[in-house]
Amino acid sequence: MGRPRVFQESRNLVIRVEMRLHERLTKLAEERDVAVSELVRPLLEELVAGIWSTVHDPSGRPYMTFAILTTEANEAVAQIHNRMPVIVHARDEATWLNQRCPLDEAQALLAPFPADLLMLYEVSPKINSPVYNTPDALHPVVHV
Repeated sequence: MGRPRVFQESRNLVIRVEMRLHERLTKLAEERDVAVSELVRPLLEELVAGIWSTVHDPSGRPYMTFAILTTEANEAVAQIHNRMPVIVHARDEATWLNQRCPLDEAQALLAPFPADLLMLYEVSPKINSPVYNTPDALHPVVHV
């Protein structure tokens, strides 16, 4: 069994980002009658898995595309969403980026990230505004 076509024509990539998942919680927001947002952060330096490819528009001009891969949510993220980004342990970066990596090894890296290595906390609804772009939007909300 070979690699699926999307993997045959794509290359793997990793994205180093600080924040992994921000989800606006509508159900909880309705209960509290305010906007509620959750932020998910890994406790260690980890990577988000993706794929990239060069494709051509109808005129033949090439351009690059990429996609962040998702998987089913682990038990922590499942509280706020049914999917989560594929987070690759830093120790597995070389395996993920190896284009000759056997399919079963690559697929094993697509499993949900361990919940005990993630931190979930509520953040300010200001995070939903593109005009509010300051680090304090990422700080945990303290209810008094």
